[in-house]
Amino acid sequence: MQAVLTARQMKICDEYAMNLPGCSSQMLMERAARAAMRVLLSRFAPAHVRVVCGTGNNGGDGFALARFLLTEGRSADVCLVGDSTRMSVECGRQAFLYAMEEGTTVSAVDAPLPGGETLTDGGDTLKLILVDAIFGIGLDRPVEGIYMDAIEKINRLRVTYPKACRVMALDLPSGVSADSGKILGMAVNADVTVTFDQLKRGLLLYPARLWIGELVSVDIGIGIRGLSPYPGEWAVEEADVRQAMRRDPYSNKGTYGRVVLFAGSRGMSGAATLAARAAYRSGAGLCEVVTDESNRVILQTTVPEAIVTAYDGADPTSPAASAAIDGALRRADAIVIGCGMGQSDGARAVLTRVLQYCQSERAVPLVIDADGLNLLAANEALWALVPRDAVLTPHPGEMARLCGCSVPQIVGDLCGAARALATRHCVVCVLKDACTVVATEGRIFYPLCGNSGMATGGSGDVLAGILGAVLAACRADFWEDPGRFAAIGSSIHAMAGNFAVGQTGEHGLMASDIADAVGRVLG
Repeated sequence: MQAVLTARQMKICDEYAMNLPGCSSQMLMERAARAAMRVLLSRFAPAHVRVVCGTGNNGGDGFALARFLLTEGRSADVCLVGDSTRMSVECGRQAFLYAMEEGTTVSAVDAPLPGGETLTDGGDTLKLILVDAIFGIGLDRPVEGIYMDAIEKINRLRVTYPKACRVMALDLPSGVSADSGKILGMAVNADVTVTFDQLKRGLLLYPARLWIGELVSVDIGIGIRGLSPYPGEWAVEEADVRQAMRRDPYSNKGTYGRVVLFAGSRGMSGAATLAARAAYRSGAGLCEVVTDESNRVILQTTVPEAIVTAYDGADPTSPAASAAIDGALRRADAIVIGCGMGQSDGARAVLTRVLQYCQSERAVPLVIDADGLNLLAANEALWALVPRDAVLTPHPGEMARLCGCSVPQIVGDLCGAARALATRHCVVCVLKDACTVVATEGRIFYPLCGNSGMATGGSGDVLAGILGAVLAACRADFWEDPGRFAAIGSSIHAMAGNFAVGQTGEHGLMASDIADAVGRVLG
C-alpha cells in the first residue's frame, strides 16, 4: 500500500529529506522535474511545451522542467504568473538557471507558438502542452486575481482546442486543496497530474478527481522517514489485492472458509442471490444463505452452489427458526447480515441474535450492510451489541441516518465522517461513495476506485458478498488489521466493476455483471 499524506505531512517529509547527507532542495526539485519530463514525453509528442509557473516552489519545479526540455532539444518556454521579486529561494534559483540557457523566453499563457503560429484544431496534431506549475500543496485559500486569469486561460485553451492542446499538472492541479480535494474557487483541469513521491489525500477524493485526469505518482526519493507517528492513511494498490487473495495450490474449500449470509426476506430474494454469487466468485469455499423459507427455491435455482438454510420469517424466534439460525452461526467463518432483510420486527430479532453471538459467544468477522444498518439507525440500543471490529458498509444516505445528520454533511467530509463513526463504536466503516473511504479507529484506507456504472441497484449486495469471502479466507489475519482487509474487498469490487464496464458500458452495467467479473479480475 502507498502512504497518503496531508500537505503538512508532505512538507515534514520534504524537509527531512533535504537535510539528509548528499541531498538538497535543489536536488529534489530537479529530480521532480526530470521525472515529470519523462511522464510528459511518454504520454505526449507535442510541438511545443509552455510551462506556466508561479513564484513558489511549484514554479521552481516548472522552471527546471522547461530547462531540461530545452537541453533535450525540445521546444519549450515559460509563462511566469506573479511578481518575480517575490519568488521563493528555490524558484528564483531555477528561474536563474533557466534564463542561462540559450534561447529562453518568457511568454503569455496564450501567446502564439514559436514562429508566430497560432493554435488551430485541424487534424490530429498535438501542438501545445501546457504545464501547470502555478500552485503546489501549500494553497489554502481561494484562487483570485492574475492567478484566476491564468487558470481560466489554461482551461479555455484546453476546451477550445481539444486535439491541439493538452494540460499536465505538477504535483496537483492549481486550485485543488491537497487535504480535502475541494476546489478553491477555480482549478486547472488537467489531462495528467504528476504527483511527487507520496500521494496527497485531496487527489483521491471528489471533486478533485474530476480535475486531475490520469494520476501518475513518481518516486523522487523523499519517502516517509521523517514522519512521527507513522502515516495513518494508505491507498490500496492492485498488488495488495493479489497478494492478499493468492490461492494455495495445496488447499481445499475449508481453507477459504464458509461465508454465512443472513439475507433476503419475503419477495426480496435478489439481494441474497447477488451476495451469494459474489461470495463464490470471490473464492469462498462455501456460502450458506440463511433466509426466509419463501426464497429457498429461488436461491437453489439461481445459485445452486449455495447452501440454503431457511426459516419462517414471520416467526424467527420460534424454536425451529432459532435452531436453524444458531446452527448457521456455529458453522460460520465470516458472517454478512442485512442484504434485503427488511426492517420488520423479525429482521430486528435476527440481527439481535447475530450481534449477541458475535459479541459474547464467538469472535467471527462480521459485515453489517443495508437493512442491518437501517435497523441500527432506528434502534439505538442495538449499538451496545455491535462487536468490536464489525465491518459496517453504509452509503451516504445510510451513514446520515446512523450519524443523525444530513447527506451533504457526510459527502462534504467523507474521511471525517467515517473516522468519527469508527472511533465512536470501535468498528470498521466502509463509507461507500464514488470514492469509497475505509476507516478504523486510527487508520484510513482508500480502496481502488470503480466507475459510475456501478451506481446501480444491487451493487452494494455484491460488495457485501465479496467482503464476506475476503474475511472468511483471511480470517486468521483479519483481527490484526481489519481495515486493510475491508479495503481489499472494496478494491476487488472496484476492479470487477472496471472490468465489467468494458463489456457493457457504464449505462448498461448491472450488479450481476460485477459479481460475475470478480473471478476474472482475481484470476
